[in-house]
Amino acid sequence: MIDLQPFLNAAPIVQTHIGAAVFAVGVGPLAVFRRRRDGWHKFLGYFWVMAMATLASFFITGLRTGQFSAIHLLSILVLVNLARGLWLIRHRRIR
Repeated sequence: MIDLQPFLNAAPIVQTHIGAAVFAVGVGPLAVFRRRRDGWHKFLGYFWVMAMATLASFFITGLRTGQFSAIHLLSILVLVNLARGLWLIRHRRIR
């Protein structure tokens, strides 16, 4: 049986982070495996991008209270690549 107590006792920012991660993992494959230019592909893609942007963990500082750690570099990388991906899509540079 799954124990949800640690999730329910976590800080709201951690709950949001976990919720966005679960959503992104669920919606990502649905968006990717749809046909391009399909309405659902685009709709799900927007929600996936929002979930991934929400995943940025800049406000989670549990490893070293009040300080950034190495994992925050991944957050920067995610945001940069989301912006780059949106720019490429906007300029129709899709392979």
